Amino acid sequence: MPKPTAVVGSLLGGAAAVVLANKGLLRRWAKNPDPLEGRAPKFPAGRATTITTDDGTVIAAFTAEPTSTEPDTPHVVLVHGLTSNHDDMGPIAERLLDAGFAVTGIDQRGHGASTVGSEGFGGRRQGADLAQLLVGLDLTNLVLVGHSMGGMAIMNMLVDEPELTAERVRATVLVATSAAMDGPLNQLGLRLGSQRPSDLIHALKQRLVVATGLSIFGKKPSLFMIEQALESATRCPDETRRGATEGLLDHDVSGRLHRVATPTLVVVGDDDKLTPLEDNRQIATAITGAELVVIPGAGHQVIWEHPGQLADLIAKHATTTDLRESTR
Repeated sequence: MPKPTAVVGSLLGGAAAVVLANKGLLRRWAKNPDPLEGRAPKFPAGRATTITTDDGTVIAAFTAEPTSTEPDTPHVVLVHGLTSNHDDMGPIAERLLDAGFAVTGIDQRGHGASTVGSEGFGGRRQGADLAQLLVGLDLTNLVLVGHSMGGMAIMNMLVDEPELTAERVRATVLVATSAAMDGPLNQLGLRLGSQRPSDLIHALKQRLVVATGLSIFGKKPSLFMIEQALESATRCPDETRRGATEGLLDHDVSGRLHRVATPTLVVVGDDDKLTPLEDNRQIATAITGAELVVIPGAGHQVIWEHPGQLADLIAKHATTTDLRESTR
């Protein structure tokens, strides 16, 4: 049996190694190029509107329009992920606006400026929110772009509202998302995420920075991006984080995606640990004619890691949709 002093020494040595490893990661990340260029993500200036859903939720939407646009140019709707808001889609929206697209960002229920109605959270409910928003704002000729939970909301709308989709949606882009959250690791992560964080965990900022960098980013995150991700999550109310996370426990559209007729592009980083490549490959396989694009080295927060490449992919998909439909 080892002596107590040896056990204590071993534990202290292990703790010291972890601290040194963390500091090494932070130093390396601080030197990495910053795709955000030191600017907090912000949606382009424009007009704010709201709609009220059938369960009393107020959904906020924010639209920016270019000074001039070509006829029949699609309107892009950007749907954010869990604990996020429309501003986090800003780096993509800025580039699409510069390319001549009108862009609308929405705050999903309970996030940002939107409220929560009587039915709470869930993929199908959030898909219904999106459908009611498109009708309420009379949006047509649309390209729907959803990141993570935003992609889940879009997929639910596609399978639950095929007629509305056919009438209003030209194409969809699903980014770093999943058709089902029924895997054991998915369920464990969601159940842990739905718990109330302790004050102790919040106090250990360095560990949070390291955990965030390792979990949602790819191989070369910038320290500024990691800090912005933490700030965005901190702004999300605890009750929204818990409720929206629990709402994803039952998310599963995998058996219904074959019904989707909308031209679909699926984009994922090959270092995505939350909704990994295989999850996105399954979506692309299930939807007839869907295209899969894998971005090397990118993690779950690919919307910040590669906003220029992602905006280019969206623009290309939006403007080649008619050609793709004619050859299907």
